[in-house]
Amino acid sequence: MAEMKRWAWLAAAGFVCAACQGSVPSLHGTGKSGYGAIIVRGQATTPSGETRRARLALGFESDQMRYLIPFTPGHATMYVIEPGKYRVTPARGPFGIPLDTLDVVVEGRSLSAPFPRDILRLDEIEVKPRHVVPIGILKVDVARKTGERRVQVRAALDTSKDSRRRLVEEKVRQMLDPRVDVDERDTAVSWNEAIEQALLDVQSAPDLHPAFKARQ
Repeated sequence: MAEMKRWAWLAAAGFVCAACQGSVPSLHGTGKSGYGAIIVRGQATTPSGETRRARLALGFESDQMRYLIPFTPGHATMYVIEPGKYRVTPARGPFGIPLDTLDVVVEGRSLSAPFPRDILRLDEIEVKPRHVVPIGILKVDVARKTGERRVQVRAALDTSKDSRRRLVEEKVRQMLDPRVDVDERDTAVSWNEAIEQALLDVQSAPDLHPAFKARQ
């Protein structure tokens, strides 16, 4: 009995820790239910060139919700989330403490870099019900200087208007691409009007700017 209680406590603790880290949002759902959606993409580059064998993620948090957003290299992904005002944040550790590094896996190798301050300085991003918001492209560059064994990892979130426009355009193309997962394609089609509106909005919107500037 004592052993059963111990395992039950460990299972409960594991569940709580996972909840503290945030949940990965759904790839499916419609705006008719009052949800909003975001579009993101990853990009990983090694000395051999660009690779899709990478796992990249950032936190996306509001006062009510805490998400962990995967940025899939080479693929614009739309996630359906609760509406609200969000900030892009570091991922959290097992007990909900924000990490001070950006931890990634590239070509099967676990790597980390100091978390980019430019991401921390981004202003809040509002996701309205039945609206689609392109966030940006998380770019991770793994480099090695000649004669050195250690690699250097640099990361940045490209939130420029051009990059966000390309995210929406890629999502539009995916609606007609038979190679895209059927469920993902159907979800994009169900958000067709919101995606078209997002394209119009991003063309007239300014770049996402930091909420404040660092002192020189």
